[in-house]
Amino acid sequence: MLRAALGVLALSAALWALAGTGGDATTALGAGEPRYSARERAVIRRALLRTLKRDPSAIRRPSFIRKAVLTEFRLPITIRLNQVTNQTPATRPTDDEIGIDLTTERSALGAGTRYAGRLTSQVAGRIEALLNFDRPSVDGWGFTISLENAALTASGFPLIVAAPACADGLPLLKTEPVIAVSKAQPGDGTLDLFTRELSMTLRLRFTFNSLRRADCAAGFFWTLQKTGASDPPLPLRLIGKISLSPAITADGRLRLGKIEVSETVTAQLSAFAYVKTCSVATTTPEALAKPAGSCDGVVGDDLAIASRLAPKTFTAELMIGNV
Repeated sequence: MLRAALGVLALSAALWALAGTGGDATTALGAGEPRYSARERAVIRRALLRTLKRDPSAIRRPSFIRKAVLTEFRLPITIRLNQVTNQTPATRPTDDEIGIDLTTERSALGAGTRYAGRLTSQVAGRIEALLNFDRPSVDGWGFTISLENAALTASGFPLIVAAPACADGLPLLKTEPVIAVSKAQPGDGTLDLFTRELSMTLRLRFTFNSLRRADCAAGFFWTLQKTGASDPPLPLRLIGKISLSPAITADGRLRLGKIEVSETVTAQLSAFAYVKTCSVATTTPEALAKPAGSCDGVVGDDLAIASRLAPKTFTAELMIGNV
């Protein structure tokens, strides 16, 4: 307990010392503050990265943070949602979920139909980012996170159901079983090493084909693919905690810590978005491979569904490097 308390005090003292009145990271904060040339900063950054690869716990040291801030260190990180269990690497089943509220209003398919309401989709994969050791402000010790790429999948969900519901419990329009989720625009966030608080905003794109049937007695037929390439991004805001727990994972990678986001612990903010889908069935039945082609921008096919998105639970490993 005493060691932990002293560590926190040392870290906060170092960060307070670095909290200046503005300017770039080479601006002197005091009479003895070093001024590094561009070449010196590059050398120190490489040394900092080597240090972390040898000992990930170094990220908690005030001396490391001080050099990282003064040289504008950018650490490549990966937020890995699925924990690896061996060197294969096999992963544990996902326990990460987002909530999607499509409302229950009458749908664009007409009378006797409505949107599917509140849903849950399971998410898996990884997010590549940069942890930017910016100069802290006097208001806090938050370093920024630049979210560079996302390679995720989400479980499929119903889009439009019959009203009243079909006897078989199936919808009239649904996404395919697995949805590809990628970065639509760069995301951002902050990480506070003192309070261990983390906040991030992902700006995502869903890419999927859907399956539609004419009525409750009919079979499903594929639609074309909705790529979302020209659509506004789907924002997803996460608020949670990070525990710094440096370790080597089962697949030999270096972990800095663990991220936990839970709506039962911290209230999550929902964000408005349009979930867009192709809505016109092709002649290809569900049993066959989905057809090629996109409905993006096609009037009468490209359907926008007003919705709200929010995280429910996320548990992820914060890894060093792009893994």
